[in-house]
Formats: sequence, structure tokens, C-alpha cells
Amino acid sequence: MYGYQAGGAYFPLSPSTAYKTANGGQTQNAKDYSTVASPKNIEVMDDRIRTRVANPVPPVKIVPTPTQDSGHFVGYVGDSINRSKDFPSGRYIIKRKLGAGTYGKVLECTDKKYNLPVAVKIVRRDPPIYKEAAKKEIKVLRYLGGTHGLVKLLRDFVHDGHICMSLEMYGDNIQHYMRRNKKPFKIQEIKDIGLQIVHATCYMHNKGVIHTDIKAENILLAHGPDGAVTIKVVDLGSAIFVNDWHPPVIGTLEYRAPEIILQAAWSYPVDMYAIGCVLAELCIGDFLFPACNEAEYLSVISFVTENSFPPDLIRQGKASAKYRLRSDCTRPVRSLSAGSRVKKVLSDMIYDAQLLSLLEDMLAFDPNLRINATDAKKHPFFFDR
Repeated sequence: MYGYQAGGAYFPLSPSTAYKTANGGQTQNAKDYSTVASPKNIEVMDDRIRTRVANPVPPVKIVPTPTQDSGHFVGYVGDSINRSKDFPSGRYIIKRKLGAGTYGKVLECTDKKYNLPVAVKIVRRDPPIYKEAAKKEIKVLRYLGGTHGLVKLLRDFVHDGHICMSLEMYGDNIQHYMRRNKKPFKIQEIKDIGLQIVHATCYMHNKGVIHTDIKAENILLAHGPDGAVTIKVVDLGSAIFVNDWHPPVIGTLEYRAPEIILQAAWSYPVDMYAIGCVLAELCIGDFLFPACNEAEYLSVISFVTENSFPPDLIRQGKASAKYRLRSDCTRPVRSLSAGSRVKKVLSDMIYDAQLLSLLEDMLAFDPNLRINATDAKKHPFFFDR
């Protein structure tokens, strides 16, 4: 994810505007900062913000080794990266951490050349697999061009052995926005957001690209010149070209299509299934298929959708026997954990008939019967007002 702010202003936002729009128009003052730490005294770490000891001993910056930091970038707020002849001290000033994962970090930075906020993704130096993945992501981002509601790559560079990507800065992800406001989206908002996600996915599919990790965290809010809410689909780090090798496991569990769990052949339909999970989440305010492991996940999706797994999919799936699925046993043994939040079926959770119809098409267990992006754009749910 590339941002954490949302509101009614134009994007990209300045840091001050971002704070204001995310806090109901209130401005940030010096007192707000004093309760945490001076921005100069905050270290950008993998999974936390660490405050330096300001006095009396100046902090020591430890150069990471593979055993200490597994190749991750380590720096401080206020540091500059991407040194060059034009910017000998570095072009990008680190402002804060936006996110982190196994791949590396995403930082909010100020681009000195244009004095604008950007999101800089800094990929791990090692193991080499992360560099190769970053090169592929850059190739995909350049190929797609940052149009049709997709994240835009501004430029890429190497800093101290880390492959880096400077990306447009957007707003809050829709999951964080919804949970922060403690309420689901309105049906008209789901129509607007959903149609944009489908348009972006249709463009990717027409260009021969499968995103593979569509989820609410990877849909960021932005605002157009007319004030209308727009979204950006981000994080193409796992995206592949349709003719490339397909890894056996992709995506995030709560959005993972059944053909992935069963280790059958997969393609574009995995993205449509994930979009169905996202739209349902926006309507109910929580994951549609909450589960703690893949076995429970299969039970959850079968219970919620009231569907059985197609015999052909079971026969194709290399992992079908693992979950005790056979062509003559197409429903998994119910194995929900004691703390499972799954209590209702889909038709009892989705109150809009047209949305329910669309979700049933998107969440079909048979990928050959799942609605494609081109047809989804024409679904009555998006046009009936």
C-alpha cells in the first residue's frame, strides 16, 4: 500500500493537506507532534517506528548486515536517498513509513525536484529473488503506463544496492478507511468504487496481465478535479503476464480463489474472484471469508456461498485429496475454528439484489463459469440507480 490519508482534496496531497483532510478539516499543530517525537528522531524500521535517544549521546546508525536486517533498507526520517550529480545529498527526503513487508519498505518522501510527496518502494538487497521480482514489477508498471485507474510509476533508481520505485502518492486504502470510520460503504459508493476496480482489471487483462493480489488493502482512494471519489489499484509486485510461469500459490488467503487452494490451473478469473471478495467486504464491513488456514477457508467459502466444488476442478487439483475432496464428495468437511465469525450465508449478508447477483457471478467456484471483466462492466448493478 502506498498511502494512509484520505479526504476531499486533490491528489497528490501535501503532508499538511493530508493531515487536514484525514482529520475532518482540523489542522495539525506543534503540540500534536510533541506527543510522539520530533520527526528527525524517528527511525524507519521494518515493522515499527523507533524513537532515537535525543540526549545526551548522539544516536549511532548501524549499517545492516544480511543477518541483522535480511537485506532491508534502514534509514531515518529526514535522511535523503538517491544521490546524483544534480542532488548530491539525495533527491528524496524520507518523511515516514507507509508500509513494510517481506519485499522491503514503502516510504513517503518529498521529491526535491518538484517539491511533491511521492511513495518510494525500496526493495530488499538480498536474497537476489527480490531484485528479480522488482525488475519484473518495473517492467509491468512501465508496460501498463499508470492509466485506467492503475498506480503510476514515476521513475526507478538504485540506492545503496536497493532497487527503488518512485510512485504517485495517493490516499487511504479502502479497508483502512472503512475500519477507521467503523462502518461499511454505502451502496452507491460500492457501485462507483467497484466499477473503477473492474475497469482497471479489464484493462490489465486486455493487456495480458494478471494482478494476482487484488484486495481491499491494494485499492487506494484518490479524488479527481471534479471532487468525485476515484480509486487506484496498486501493488503489482506479484503481477504476471498471462504466458509467464504461474506460481502455485498467489494472493492473500481471504481473497484467494478455490482453484489456487486446490492447486489447479489458474488465470484471469482469480482476479474476478478477488474483486467479488472486495465488493462484499465493502458492503458488510469485514472479510467475507474470514479463516485462519486453507482447510478452514474451503469450509467457509462453501458454507457462505452454499456451493459445492465442481468435480472437474477437484480432479484437476493437486491438493484436493489433502482436503478430502473427491469427485463424489464435493463439499469439504465442516471445520470452522471455535472462534469463527462465519454465521450467515451470502444471501443473508448482502441486502442489494443486484449486488448479490454480481457476487454470485464473481464468486463461482468453477473459473470457467466466473464472470469476466468485460462482462462485469456491463452488469446491471453498476447502472441501476
